Amino acid sequence: MPKKGIYSFEKIRVISLPMEHYDKDILNLKDNEVTNIVADNDKVTFNVNSKENKFLCCAIPYSRGWTAYVDGKKTSIYLTNIRYMGIDVPRGDHKVEFRYMNKAFIISAFITLITFLFFINFIYLCEKYSTLHKFSVLEALENYYKKCKD
Repeated sequence: MPKKGIYSFEKIRVISLPMEHYDKDILNLKDNEVTNIVADNDKVTFNVNSKENKFLCCAIPYSRGWTAYVDGKKTSIYLTNIRYMGIDVPRGDHKVEFRYMNKAFIISAFITLITFLFFINFIYLCEKYSTLHKFSVLEALENYYKKCKD
């Protein structure tokens, strides 16, 4: 929220870029093509064609879960323009791929798997114990759910 006070516009400046080289700059951009862009749930792939070594800045927000590959070889990702990802791309035709893997998802999936295995083991041991003592855990659970429904 703006603060109350007296404001002056005496030091306003207008900055403009020279346009005499605009056409040449546009032609230079065409020398560095990005084609065949495919964005999927967890990856982005595209082809890059450049006449010299370049630094490629992608408008994908930087996150530690991303890995980048140029022609199938892993490459470093740099934080670029405060929030985006950038990579070095050598001259020539190259296939670039960004893959995303959330490490928290992997950890939670592992914990879920371990918990499930403990639960199955628990049911197995209870059933083994119940056969010795003529008591069924699964039947007791079924009876409990039937009573809850009624």
